[in-house]
Amino acid sequence: FLSRHLITPYMRTKMIDWMIEVLTVYECAPETFFLSVQIMDQFLSKTQETLENEHIHLIGMTSMLIAAKFNEIHKIRMWEMVEKIGQKEYKEEDYKIMERKILNRIGMENLIQTSVYDLVQTFFYDFTQNTKITNPNDKKFFEFVQETAIFLSKILCHYEKFYKFDHCYNAIGCLIAAVLIVKEKKIEFCSKEILAMLFNWINFLDAKNEYDLNQHILYAGEIINAFNSYFMIEGISYNLRYFTPLSYIN
Repeated sequence: FLSRHLITPYMRTKMIDWMIEVLTVYECAPETFFLSVQIMDQFLSKTQETLENEHIHLIGMTSMLIAAKFNEIHKIRMWEMVEKIGQKEYKEEDYKIMERKILNRIGMENLIQTSVYDLVQTFFYDFTQNTKITNPNDKKFFEFVQETAIFLSKILCHYEKFYKFDHCYNAIGCLIAAVLIVKEKKIEFCSKEILAMLFNWINFLDAKNEYDLNQHILYAGEIINAFNSYFMIEGISYNLRYFTPLSYIN
């Protein structure tokens, strides 16, 4: 969706990093972050204009403004966007014009879509409702996997390349990558039983969605590479690590 534009992947990544900071400071739900990113990306995908790096800031801020109206009881107010978040770079009318552009181009019926985060949460809820883990170490391992998969769902937003697959494929990819990352980082909590339990679950999800498990494991390697490379992106504030750190990694 960036191929028609002059916006660089780096500028989009930088915008998403800043979105995390803004929405965390305003105590917005994770769903608001994912919806903000989806709105921004849908607009970039569907607009007929050729946009440049200088446009991404207004588009991203307006996307947050729209997303907060849907998800938050205490939405971000216009004066806060103008005065505090946008630092008076744009006027109120600029946001209103961009909001109309975005909504007209996307269409209200397409605005809200299930995100990778939503699917990851749903998969874990389903697992906990149908599976009992009794061993304390296995429980800890599972908690770390869940925490990591949610973290990875946010990592994926930073890289436009993951849009080549649908959200369900990416969500299951996050589960596989999370198991492999936690196994490496916290091997002391990893038993054969919990690994078998988790991969049986993943295998079931893949079979149900007609995905190839072996190919999916390879794809999870790309997600792990993104996880590792995130910490080496220059020029961003690493707000994901700062505001939602993994509890078991310093």
